[in-house]
Amino acid sequence: MKYIPIGEAARFLNVHPQTLRLYEANKLVRPVKRNGRRYFTPYELEWIRCLREILRRERLSLKTARKILRYQPCWRLKGCRNRNCHRWGKGWRSR
Repeated sequence: MKYIPIGEAARFLNVHPQTLRLYEANKLVRPVKRNGRRYFTPYELEWIRCLREILRRERLSLKTARKILRYQPCWRLKGCRNRNCHRWGKGWRSR
């Protein structure tokens, strides 16, 4: 699996690295940590892109998004047809 450092991930997503740290603090993402640095997988980047779309479209706070996503799969909020989302099937509800 490829791991992408936080700076590169932020540039790819066109956000500040602090935004990614904020998502982590709100338990919306779980970057891999090695030697005190954060790394993201391509799946996490896909999830963050989806999350940002949901936040903008629904005008949700991070706290509200976390509460909703605990009980509602992301594909329902986004209107996505991918019901095999890696987020929903791998312990997302327990976050």
